[in-house]
Amino acid sequence: SQFAKVLAPDVQTFDLETELGKLQGLDDVKETLRHTRNYVEVQRRRWSQGVEVRAKALHFAFVHNGSGSGTSTVARLLGSMLLKLGILRTGQVVEVTRKDLVTGSNHVGDVEARMKVAAKAAEGGVLMFADADRLKNWAERSDPAGDEALGALSKLFNTLAAADWPQRLCIVIAGARAGFHSFLVQNDWLQVCLFASIELEDYSALDIARILQKLVEANKFQLCKELTEERLEVLVRRRMMCGGPRNVRLAQAMLQSAVSCQTDRVWAKDTLSYTGLTVLVEEDF
Repeated sequence: SQFAKVLAPDVQTFDLETELGKLQGLDDVKETLRHTRNYVEVQRRRWSQGVEVRAKALHFAFVHNGSGSGTSTVARLLGSMLLKLGILRTGQVVEVTRKDLVTGSNHVGDVEARMKVAAKAAEGGVLMFADADRLKNWAERSDPAGDEALGALSKLFNTLAAADWPQRLCIVIAGARAGFHSFLVQNDWLQVCLFASIELEDYSALDIARILQKLVEANKFQLCKELTEERLEVLVRRRMMCGGPRNVRLAQAMLQSAVSCQTDRVWAKDTLSYTGLTVLVEEDF
């Protein structure tokens, strides 16, 4: 497959609460995933008692603030949870963009054919349309490929309208907050197809400070004892005032910058010790 694909983890060891505990912030994500689990389990209890009530197909919208907001991580969590619940058979995540569907499509039907290939690759798992609001180029007077992409998406949803569990696949449409809400209004048929819309909020300064702590550790560096969580939060707030993303990208940029400063600092001091070479101090940030 030419599409980005991530396999599901071991379903036996997957525990939703453990995985949610690893997420910084993202309260609406946690609440919606828990509600989805509750819905599936309660629905099955109703059926076991002979209550004839139709289930809803489980498809979602992710509304975020741009790259680094955590959509891929949340999609993997969703796929793993639905696999554990028996809603999906395999739980992998296949990510598709407009570029994947449209680039090089010269004939009518090319885009729809690629959509079918993507759906086949995602069968049993999650098919996520990244930046779904850009499937059609709304700035252009004419965008036949974009129109075909939206038409193919509509057809795909129609084939999945029946809420048979396990589902053939789970669709996620993701988009940046600025353009995504108007996209949903322009394509109001989509709202009928969705089980829930999940808001991936900006991280707080404390969330980013905690993510930064984890990144420092993962990259085999350490923070000096004066750089407490509270002090790190102050540094993050200061950096936030400069503008830019308020997500994982900010933590990554802060670490990269700090390591760069620390490299020059330890070179100038001819530092040779393990601690000296790996400790980050406030002036590095």
